[in-house]
Amino acid sequence: MAGLERDAIAIAALSRCLRDWRRIALTSRFLTVARRYWLGAYPVIKGETRRWRARAGAIPDAELRSLAFEAHGGKRGNLEGAAAFAVFVPSQFATPVTRALVAFQGAYDYVDVLSEQESEDTVASGYRLHLALVAALQPGQRRMDGYAHHPSGQDAGYLQAFTEACRAAVDKLPSYAATAAYAIEGARRIAVYQGLNNWSEGGGPEEYARWAGEETPEGTGLSWWETGAAAGSSLAVFAAMAAAADAFMGPEQAAAVDAAYHPWIGALHTLLDSLVDYPVDVREGHHSLVGHYRDAQERAGRMHHIAETSMRLTGALPGGISHQMLTAAMSCFYLVAPEAGLDHAAAARTLIIAAIGDLAGPTMAIMRARQKLDGGGGSTAGA
Repeated sequence: MAGLERDAIAIAALSRCLRDWRRIALTSRFLTVARRYWLGAYPVIKGETRRWRARAGAIPDAELRSLAFEAHGGKRGNLEGAAAFAVFVPSQFATPVTRALVAFQGAYDYVDVLSEQESEDTVASGYRLHLALVAALQPGQRRMDGYAHHPSGQDAGYLQAFTEACRAAVDKLPSYAATAAYAIEGARRIAVYQGLNNWSEGGGPEEYARWAGEETPEGTGLSWWETGAAAGSSLAVFAAMAAAADAFMGPEQAAAVDAAYHPWIGALHTLLDSLVDYPVDVREGHHSLVGHYRDAQERAGRMHHIAETSMRLTGALPGGISHQMLTAAMSCFYLVAPEAGLDHAAAARTLIIAAIGDLAGPTMAIMRARQKLDGGGGSTAGA
């Protein structure tokens, strides 16, 4: 009996040592990532933001100029979240990746604001505007008029400048040929999602549900609104851009990265955004993705499953801890929001934190600290 007790004590001590070692390793990793972000990516973000804001000030149409400033001012967190993907790429490609990410997200924020404006055909306008994101990922392709269904297009080349900047940046990445198809397909999904999601003047939720159902990958068990959520996320595009910086990225590895981000991490991303927006959506009568669940219990169970699958798939990727840290950061950005503690979201919040595991604690602490510095704030599905 004494021998068994000694073995039990030894096993317990070893377990504590392993937990302490993992905690130390994670802390070291967080410090490395933080240093690379603040000393590498962040200065590029600031420079690019100033450049795009100055370009917005030169837009001759007063309404478009105002909307461009609105996109810049209200969605800064989106740019910073996008650029986080650049932290994990080889240092020699960090700047072009950051510029590509900022240009793509800047274009997404701008056309998202534009698509909310009145037009003769809201669905067609939303879709056409968001096709600029597809064009941004195709170096060498012809120019595209994103304003074809919008009442005004006098932006002095502002939207096209985003497109050209993104094209020029991705064209410098060594493995973009291996990841381009996944990036372009992700942008195409965004365009369709944003078009069908604007059904006030045409289309309808039935068309959106039909399309999302057809997009659901076989064997995933995802509901149409979960696949629809994945389609609205830009994270699969960001992951493809970052993967393109790996000179040894092959087709199989590129496919594995995409399979983790779409549909799983993308679905988690947009569902979390919907979760924190749920009270406002209900009050104002807007369509809510998480509102399709029967109750808070089903919502929590499904979102836990999606989070758990996301962490498992990213953990199996080469350099999986980087993808897991990005997934944890994205999730905790939403989970620290006050709305995540309300009755409709509290159970889901608890289970998602459990799925994230050891990464949750330090990531939540960082997000809370940033939230205090910023005085609160929110995001959108394009973050």
